[in-house]
Amino acid sequence: MLLYAGLSHGCAPLHLRERCAVPTDDRERVTADLRRRFAHVVLLSTCGRVELYIDDPNPDAAEQAAVAWLAARAGLTPTAMAAHVETGRDADAARRAVRVACGLESAVQGEDEILGQVRRAWLDAGSARALSPALDTTFRLAVRTGRQARRIGDPHAWTSLADTAAAHVASAIGRLPAPRVLIAGSGPMGLRAARWLRGRFGLEMELTLAGRTPERVAAHAAALDARPLDLAGIPAALDRADAAVVGLRTRATVIAAGHLAPRPPDRPLMLVDLSVPRAVDAAVARLPGVTFRDVDDLGDGEGGHTRWDAGGRGDVERLVERAVQDFGARTERTDAAATLAALRIQADGIRRRQLAHTLRRLPHLDDEARWAIDALTRSIVNRLLHDPTMRLKADTSGDAVRHIHEMFLEPPRNVSM
Repeated sequence: MLLYAGLSHGCAPLHLRERCAVPTDDRERVTADLRRRFAHVVLLSTCGRVELYIDDPNPDAAEQAAVAWLAARAGLTPTAMAAHVETGRDADAARRAVRVACGLESAVQGEDEILGQVRRAWLDAGSARALSPALDTTFRLAVRTGRQARRIGDPHAWTSLADTAAAHVASAIGRLPAPRVLIAGSGPMGLRAARWLRGRFGLEMELTLAGRTPERVAAHAAALDARPLDLAGIPAALDRADAAVVGLRTRATVIAAGHLAPRPPDRPLMLVDLSVPRAVDAAVARLPGVTFRDVDDLGDGEGGHTRWDAGGRGDVERLVERAVQDFGARTERTDAAATLAALRIQADGIRRRQLAHTLRRLPHLDDEARWAIDALTRSIVNRLLHDPTMRLKADTSGDAVRHIHEMFLEPPRNVSM
């Protein structure tokens, strides 16, 4: 049975979510641990949620184990954690995954980032051999529906927490003659905020870009007409800045209250932290002249911003329900359909593992080049699977199912000579 259990910004405070959050560089290890617990599981960890999607024949035990896992990460008892955990089963679990991918469960409805994060979680589970046919079906439908949902509504609407953060900064510095802004983080969120602000203020704004990887920072800084900076230079840069957006992948606080010098009355500081776990100590909010916002503050303050009007949202909700109906139809699958799903899961897992091995040896590639290579490998796998797919769909005798299981899905037999 399919189920989900997790924390989100709607039911759990930020301090709990950041304790349970799984950093990007630790997700492979954590997914391997989860696979030993559940066999079939997808982990989705973002700034707004930490959720497990599980396929298990004993849903009651699996749900208890999921709550216990979250509680252990948060340092709470399972009973205390259960008050913050949302759960659902079968169609409700599929509905949740689709709604999340569409952005309906996000603080900024219709946000762009969550669709990529859902897709990455699905592919990571495939690479770890943690997908079942039901989970693969669920996330395939979620990603497809999420793409359809983003064709609906205002293309110029704020569709990211990064946009919202940049808008807060713009409001704070809008009347300054030569504003100075620091972006700490050269990942997608930081760069999106930087581009938004550069487009809004042009070259009259002095922009500084800080990050962990000097080569990456230098390349993006050149494209943004920004000054490149390493992380050690952040405190000094904050002394000069009128505003800062922080989007760092970190396990510990990077900016503490002690890093900030007293602000002159005529030069206050707007500081926005998009990081989860938080990179900025919340104590900075108590400093004179400093205004601080974290991801939950942005969601609370900008909850009216959405990609869709009422009619558009209704269209998206109908897309979701059609996807859930499709999920129900697909789970009543034939042996041929189940074999095809298992074959695709195995093939994509092999592809992902080989791709990751290759990309580790090519660290100089930018995101666009990595995406192009990823797309190429997906296209190759799809073409290789085309003929087996057609044979399985046309199979009425069960011979194709049996042959594919023997050739690809069953462990090889020991043959003695």
